[in-house]
Amino acid sequence: MEAESIGGAPLRTFLRRGAAARILVASALFLAFAVALRAQEERPLLRVQDDCTAFGYAPDGRIAYSTRQIFHIKKATYERDDIWMMLPNGSKRRLLEGEKFVRGDTPLSYTVRAFHWSPDSKQLAVELFMTKFTNAHGDVTQGAQTLLLDDAGREIKVPGLDSLVPGATDAQWLPDDDTLVYLTQAMSAIGPYSVKELRTTSGAATPLFEGHGFATVAWSAQLRGGIAIEMPNSRAGTIRLEWIDLEKQTVRELANLDAFVSGLSISPSGRRVAYFIDPEVIEVRDLDSPQRVARAHVAVGTFYWAPDESRILLKRGPERVSRDIVWIELPPLAVAAPRSPIPIPEVIPQPIFHDLEYPEFAISPDGRNLAIIDPGKGNLSVYPLP
Repeated sequence: MEAESIGGAPLRTFLRRGAAARILVASALFLAFAVALRAQEERPLLRVQDDCTAFGYAPDGRIAYSTRQIFHIKKATYERDDIWMMLPNGSKRRLLEGEKFVRGDTPLSYTVRAFHWSPDSKQLAVELFMTKFTNAHGDVTQGAQTLLLDDAGREIKVPGLDSLVPGATDAQWLPDDDTLVYLTQAMSAIGPYSVKELRTTSGAATPLFEGHGFATVAWSAQLRGGIAIEMPNSRAGTIRLEWIDLEKQTVRELANLDAFVSGLSISPSGRRVAYFIDPEVIEVRDLDSPQRVARAHVAVGTFYWAPDESRILLKRGPERVSRDIVWIELPPLAVAAPRSPIPIPEVIPQPIFHDLEYPEFAISPDGRNLAIIDPGKGNLSVYPLP
């Protein structure tokens, strides 16, 4: 018997088409709901609508950040970043107005490069890249200086010295909240850094680990010092991964490295360290058993450890240049076989925020949140860690 029809089409065909249409509508509604839900989930917890240039988390969760300020005096143009602090409730207050920051009669400009908080979250070491104009012809001197502030924005006056520490970079406050250790080199020098210690209450400044030259140091209160990359005195020398003990003033070799590019970082537990030995290879080592090592094929960039240390959150490319942020799963550590190359597996980056690109980011000290500088407007936003 012939099937019933509507408009010449068999009934079952009509029903199939209707079901398909209902499925398409349901799918569209589900997709719209999923997009709305995802957008809702990605709304920031906090946001400050300023043109941010750099920021740094305090141990208590507050965030110090800088905003670009360009102004003119007569026919000269200057840049001196303002420094602000964002509180956990989203409110903000200014710590330093850059236009009013002066040193003597010498005209100067600066940009903020990094913030380093003391363990008690009450003091800041603000790393600046400063330009001083030395004469009317426009000749300048440039270099790193570190400005010491308290969390109310007052300059920390060091007896016999200044609140500006010349040549200081990569500073770290020690647990006594009084002593600052930092890397330094001559303004015109190209090469390894030396380490100095400054006691802010007495003004005593002391060179440390004399005779050693470091490419970089990752400081750690857990290790009572830090992990350093010591550079050789000649091209034929060996690059060494070392533990430097601030209490005992000793240097202990952990491993010889094939090379070093950038990115030295200690894991949250203080048990692992990671760094790039090549623009496309990251290496991870166990600090308790340095012979346990792993490598992965990853483009060089800035990264932070996940709280469980199984992966890193990486922004590939140069600092302060907008790139996407991706999760990278780290391969398991193992003892390398003698005279055998260490495997370098490929890893699949897992982008966050739909491949959008950001100039700077950081994971909060408690590992729960992610702060980023938005592209374009430069707003500072805080999200739950994806």
